[in-house]
Amino acid sequence: MTIRNFFAPQQNHMCARSLSQLNPSNQYPNCSDPAHVRERVNPPLAKSAHLSRPIDSPSAPRASHHFVQATVEVLVPFKLFLLSEDAGVYHLAAEGEATALDFTAAGPSAFEQILGPNWTARRVLLDMDRLSYLDSTAIGWLITSQKAFRSGGGFLAMHSLQPQVRNLLNLLKFERVVPMAEHAQAGLEAIPEPAPAKRARRKASVS
Repeated sequence: MTIRNFFAPQQNHMCARSLSQLNPSNQYPNCSDPAHVRERVNPPLAKSAHLSRPIDSPSAPRASHHFVQATVEVLVPFKLFLLSEDAGVYHLAAEGEATALDFTAAGPSAFEQILGPNWTARRVLLDMDRLSYLDSTAIGWLITSQKAFRSGGGFLAMHSLQPQVRNLLNLLKFERVVPMAEHAQAGLEAIPEPAPAKRARRKASVS
């Protein structure tokens, strides 16, 4: 993850990725606005601010402003894309950092944009190897998507999660909802056969 340092007058408090969205009244005209910077400041600015020496200190020069040094995370955009389709299983991959900014209540699901209007009937194996972060909104999106897959005859499984993502989901017992496999082959084994194939196999075994 790229970390960028910048300086801004203490009176400006924060920098946002989009001043037009987060600061429509232009309250902070002197605030630096580096590209793709979201308003996640870590650690919090109020606690981590590095202030210059007080202006009333005998050894400090007189100045009109104090300055604050802040560390701002530059987030990698979330992407979801199709890798291949094999034997009725759609192999997808996710990358970047999935946050609330990437999901809206209105509009099509991210899966629908990739798989089409009948996406809930698809069996999907999602490669999570390049997804480094997800927040509660992204977790809710995965849970809602799995419910839709199950009701439509499809299924969702994931594999190759990064350790920090897997640890978070393990705390939430997320595997009860979506299987989390170590690798692609184990993920394929976690995906059940479609209902017609099950019925055909049972019929063949009986005869």
